[in-house]
Amino acid sequence: MKRRAYLAVSGAGTIALAGALVGFSRPSLRAAFHGPRGVDLTIRRDRDGDSPLEISGTLVDDEMTVSSPARLRLAVRNRSDRDVDYGTGAPPPLGVLAAGGATLWTDAYAESEHVDASRPLRTVTSVDDVGLVQPVRAGEAVDETYAFAASPGEYRVSRHGNPFELDGAGYAISLRVFEK
Repeated sequence: MKRRAYLAVSGAGTIALAGALVGFSRPSLRAAFHGPRGVDLTIRRDRDGDSPLEISGTLVDDEMTVSSPARLRLAVRNRSDRDVDYGTGAPPPLGVLAAGGATLWTDAYAESEHVDASRPLRTVTSVDDVGLVQPVRAGEAVDETYAFAASPGEYRVSRHGNPFELDGAGYAISLRVFEK
């Protein structure tokens, strides 16, 4: 039996994301965005596990404007000398990610048969509750790049609303959005 998890997205996050990614067509949405915003990314391991896998991230574009989101790349690196498989949600390599109600968007959502997503608005409404296996070769990494737009504030990245875990280890992945 296939189960589907429905995701809730806050109105403010949806407005910020939709405005930054599909353009501000209404004056009220344009007014909510007062200029360029910067983004900081912090990743720390907050619960140890025995996994040879670790997550890292870089900001590909650390500024968001009314017409362009910030972009970040998250990678899962295998530090061991053997291949490792880990469980993830759809789509691999990390599943659907959100931060404070705003979706971290990748086109892989719209391309996945397990995710109900809207490419024009870059939103996810539901995800099949399936377990997928992601292989990572020894010494290599798998990664995905995400687009993100939100109002100023602190945001913690989650997977389907759950704390971010990778092969038994817990991670605190935080995004801080600020006015420039």
